[in-house]
Amino acid sequence: MKTVLKIIGALIIGMAAGLVTGLLTSPATGKQNRKKIAKKYDSRKSALEEAANNKLEEAKSLLNNVVDEKAKESKSLINQVKDKILVK
Repeated sequence: MKTVLKIIGALIIGMAAGLVTGLLTSPATGKQNRKKIAKKYDSRKSALEEAANNKLEEAKSLLNNVVDEKAKESKSLINQVKDKILVK
């Protein structure tokens, strides 16, 4: 998890550095630059949201699998205890 956060942080810093460099060296007008920034922001925001949603779904799936596995183990243990109680 910490590695993922470091990667996301590095990506955000890299995008910001690229944006600043592009703006400072751009021959375009301010209005044109704002339009470009808005388009890039929207596309990167969408990509980041999609990646976050994918990771969230992956985490949910993993959690559900663990919960299901532990529920089965618990049921098995309960049945074993019942069997031992009924034998006595």
